[in-house]
Amino acid sequence: MKEELISYLNNEKALALATGIIGILSTLTAIYFLLFQNHSRSFAFTMLVAGLIECIFLMGYFGAEKKIRAKVEVFGANPSTIITEQLKKTTGNLKGFLIVKIIYATFILAGVIVLSKTNVSSALSGILIAVIFHFALAITIDNVGERYTQKYNSFLKQYSGAGNAE
Repeated sequence: MKEELISYLNNEKALALATGIIGILSTLTAIYFLLFQNHSRSFAFTMLVAGLIECIFLMGYFGAEKKIRAKVEVFGANPSTIITEQLKKTTGNLKGFLIVKIIYATFILAGVIVLSKTNVSSALSGILIAVIFHFALAITIDNVGERYTQKYNSFLKQYSGAGNAE
């Protein structure tokens, strides 16, 4: 059980790193467009804002080791507590993944419809393209996170149902 907990927490850490890297790349892309492309400022500013927001996830990555050690210590002291806590957390996360992905997909669809069916300004077009791009990346990251969470949640259900606590 301890290995599965560490694996799940390391996967969360990896997702935070991936989001942070996307944020850095987005910020660098925005800087490039601001410096060398005069016609796409709205796209660049939107990429910059979204990239900086995503860079915040790097703090979660760098603070993850402390969180992992704390959870492992709690597991060592009281395994049933951590199993119950993690089962509730992963069940809630799975519901959250679905809701967030529906929201992202709705915004993507609305953005594509607005871009294709209306005559939007160049500024609004740049904003919508950057938002659609970031929501698509967010769905991709959430899909990976959801897959790991489903696997861990299934393990927790089997483990708690068997009454095992190492």
